[in-house]
Amino acid sequence: MPQENPTPVEANEYPGYWRGKTPCWVMLGCSKYVYKRCAAYLHPETPCWEQEVTCCEEILQIPKDCRHCIVYKVNHYQETTDTAAFY
Repeated sequence: MPQENPTPVEANEYPGYWRGKTPCWVMLGCSKYVYKRCAAYLHPETPCWEQEVTCCEEILQIPKDCRHCIVYKVNHYQETTDTAAFY
């Protein structure tokens, strides 16, 4: 039986931006009913914070404030030396 959310151990199998990383839908524990409709999942070549709208906003009603999101902090910090990403 397939898993609802792939585990972080399988991170190298994710396409695009998420290759070698834990995608937002896994970090946030989104169900398959949510993440399969989300722009972050449907367009994995771009990180979730660069998507115009995600299910975080539309379905989960989480305001788009990426600088305070754990997904942004963990992944964006790895790409930049801008330590302000953690504040």
